[in-house]
Amino acid sequence: MKIGGKKVIDARGPLLLEVKACDIEGGQVKNPTGCAIARAVKRQLHAKSARVHLSRVYVEYDDKWVRYNTPLSARTELVSFDRGKKFEEGEYRLPPTQPANRLTGKRTGGSTSTKSKHGKGNTNARGKHHVLTKVRATATKNVWTRD
Repeated sequence: MKIGGKKVIDARGPLLLEVKACDIEGGQVKNPTGCAIARAVKRQLHAKSARVHLSRVYVEYDDKWVRYNTPLSARTELVSFDRGKKFEEGEYRLPPTQPANRLTGKRTGGSTSTKSKHGKGNTNARGKHHVLTKVRATATKNVWTRD
């Protein structure tokens, strides 16, 4: 996986991030590169850039991007902020990606079959999928490239 020609790697450990008032004041709603968390990442890590999405955080350095998970606490603040509420100052622990979701180049997970084992003819036994609205765009496949 690459972003803008730079390789994306998974973080090796967690990142303890402190979001301050100065990060929040200049933060931009629905902007993955200009929100309070992205500003805090750039300030604290002296990174070139950061992209903060609801499920992942990407930190850009000179030669690579490092990928973290977005914790539930930060995701909740992002949704609230994108919908016009105040982002709360505090410490946020960004964990590394879990082993099953790492960028190994190998496909993981189950079958791609659409048939469900849960109920006769039911292709979606879990019910309808809820999609968040009025929040930042998700990280789309057309932004990232795979090698």
